[in-house]
Parts: sequence; structure tokens; C-alpha cells
Amino acid sequence: EWVGEPDRLGYPPRSFADAIALSQSPRVRERWRLAEGLADGGNWPLILPAWALPFPNGQLSAFDRMGHYAETLAPWLARFPRECFLFVTLDELSEQPQAVLERVRRQCAALGIECAAVTSDTTRLDDAPRLNESPPLPPHLEPDEHTLRHLAKRYREPNQRLFDLIGRDLGWHDDERYPWYSCAKRLSFT
Repeated sequence: EWVGEPDRLGYPPRSFADAIALSQSPRVRERWRLAEGLADGGNWPLILPAWALPFPNGQLSAFDRMGHYAETLAPWLARFPRECFLFVTLDELSEQPQAVLERVRRQCAALGIECAAVTSDTTRLDDAPRLNESPPLPPHLEPDEHTLRHLAKRYREPNQRLFDLIGRDLGWHDDERYPWYSCAKRLSFT
């Protein structure tokens, strides 16, 4: 059942579980399909119709597609040599900024791109802006265990495709912060 005006598609959802259900609804999927068709022939219209704007309709569509990183990366990996890519997780960058920036510098140097040297001054995170930072969710909006298990099951296969594509297990299966995602199968890459 939609809440509010039809173009709002029931936004904002009342809970995390409602947001997931709404993002997977036939109506939101149809909006996504229609919005993708706006670029027919590669030419986007100068002004997008209100129903195709990223917020909230596109946001809901993207919400359903989040976590399908392999689908996003595959076309790039098909067109550019693998050596052009460096995959870094936010955890790695947060926990070891200097080491990650050094990896980026070495990768750039290998590609003939000049980069500034990495120093302790360039890796200070104290004053860095916190993008997309938000306060903790109110308890009634926190996802419950059932929702988290549903998401873990839903994204297990897309995550495996990502790990296979980049040749690296990002550790999400065994991260103690996500016990609902644990699986008996341990992945190995040769």
C-alpha cells in the first residue's frame, strides 16, 4: 500500500524493513526501468521528469541495487587492464590510511601518473570531513535480526561474485561485526 502522493512511492518508509520491501516493489522497479529508458540512444533529456529524480524514487531503486558491486565493476574491468584498478575498502582506509595511500601512490606510479609523496601530514584523519555521517538511528528504525539475516542471504551471492571478480575476499563473511552474515564456507583465492 502506497502512502502519500503516487510519485513519492510511500517515502519515507516507516522502517528499514519497509524500505527494503519498497525498494524491491514492482512499482519502484518499473520506475527504474523507465528512468533507464530516458537515455535511449545515449542522450539524456535536459530536464528529468519529477518521477525520475534521484530523490526519493531513484534512491529507492538504488537501495535495491546497492551491494551489487560486481555488476558495476564488470564493464570497467572488461574495458581496461586489471593493472589500472586498486580495490580498497573503507575499513582499510580508515584503519591504515598511510599504508593505503602509499598503495595508491605506487599504483599511480606504475601507471605513469605522478603523485605526491605520502607523509603523516597527508594522512591525518582527525580533521577530515565525515561524509554521509549521521546520528545513530532511533531504536524503532534499527533493522531487526530477521531483516539482517534476510539481507545477508540476499547479498551473499552478489558479494561472492565481487570477490571472484576482484580475486579477493573482503572478509565480510567472517567480520564479527556482522554475525548474521557468517557462513561455513571459507573462501580462498589462488
